[in-house]
Amino acid sequence: MEDPIKVRALIANAYYLLNGKRFSYAAAYDQSVVQKRSSGSLLAGAMYFYASIDYGTNSNADLVYLMHGLGRLKMWQGGVGLGYAYSWVPTRGLLISAMAVPMLTFVNKVKGYAYETNVLELLEGSDFMNEEITDEQWDSWHDNLRITPSVEKTYNSGLTMNLDLRLSVTYNFSRYFMNCNGEFNNFRVRKSTTNGRLENWVVNASFGVRL
Repeated sequence: MEDPIKVRALIANAYYLLNGKRFSYAAAYDQSVVQKRSSGSLLAGAMYFYASIDYGTNSNADLVYLMHGLGRLKMWQGGVGLGYAYSWVPTRGLLISAMAVPMLTFVNKVKGYAYETNVLELLEGSDFMNEEITDEQWDSWHDNLRITPSVEKTYNSGLTMNLDLRLSVTYNFSRYFMNCNGEFNNFRVRKSTTNGRLENWVVNASFGVRL
């Protein structure tokens, strides 16, 4: 059985801390060390993003038709940015860290895959839209849906501004720790008549012990 819609995404980030001796990214986001005093740092960041949305299957021919023939989409983005991170230690064992990095994308491409469908042909050859259709009739109509690859085209969206935000709360006691952290990324694409945006939210919680 074909998957209705396949979505894949890859996000890779790298950071260089200008005050790495006092500010610890690891203390906030992977708990491998402990930061005992409040401190912040300017940071330089780089980002790579890839995403694929694919619903170009026969079973989705009606959806492809509604999307004016678009059945598959790929996106590539690469960018650099300058931001700031700060970790606050209000009391012993508690660490609250926040980071914001605006990213200027210098690589921003979108590739679209178009398909032709037989949806209109099937609709014109059937009058079931004007009557109460049974499940068997619908299944028979749906099984006859077909798509055919038509055109592939790549667009360059040009420069856009994305945003990388992170927040972490960690409590350390003895050799143990509890942590909750979240991440938000947005990715923008644009064309002369179209603008698009993808947003990625991730929230993690953990409890562990340092050996």
